[in-house]
Amino acid sequence: MDIIQSHVLNKKLLIFDFDGTIADSSKLHEEAFCLALKDFDMKFNYKSISGQKTENAIKTIFKNANREIDKRTIQQLTLRKQSLVREIINKANRSSILIPGVEEFLEWADRDFSMIIASSASRMTLELTIEKLGYTKFFDSITCSDEVVMAKPSPDIFMKAL
Repeated sequence: MDIIQSHVLNKKLLIFDFDGTIADSSKLHEEAFCLALKDFDMKFNYKSISGQKTENAIKTIFKNANREIDKRTIQQLTLRKQSLVREIINKANRSSILIPGVEEFLEWADRDFSMIIASSASRMTLELTIEKLGYTKFFDSITCSDEVVMAKPSPDIFMKAL
C-alpha cells in the first residue's frame, strides 16, 4: 500500500457537498430560480449557476444577460428564491429527491466516520431537506454558504467545516 492510500484509509472524517451528492435537489432549485426570476423575462442555463451561492448565481444570471441589478434587488431575489425552494421541498415526495445508494452508504459510513456537510445551500433550506430525507442523524456538523464570505469554489467553506 502506498503512502497516499495509507493516508486516505486512516481518515475518520468525511466531508460532503449536498445538492447532487446527498440529495437530488437540483431540479427543485432550478424551478425556484425560474419562479423567482419570471418577472424579469430572462433565460438562463441552470447548469452554469448550479452549486453557487444564491446571491452569486443571481449576479451571474444578470451579468450573462448583460443586465444591471442593484444590491437591494439581489437581496430580494435571493430571499424569494430561497423561500420558493423551501416551499417546493415541502411539497416534494421524499422519493423524488433520494439518490439511490446514498442512504445505504451513509448507514455504512456512520459506523466508522464522523460526517459533515459543506454546502452552498442556505442553512434553512439544507436543514429542511436533510430532515425530509431522514438523514439528520448521520451528520455531526453542517456548514453553509451563509456562514462564509467567499462561497465555493473558494475553500473557505471547507476550512470552516474543518
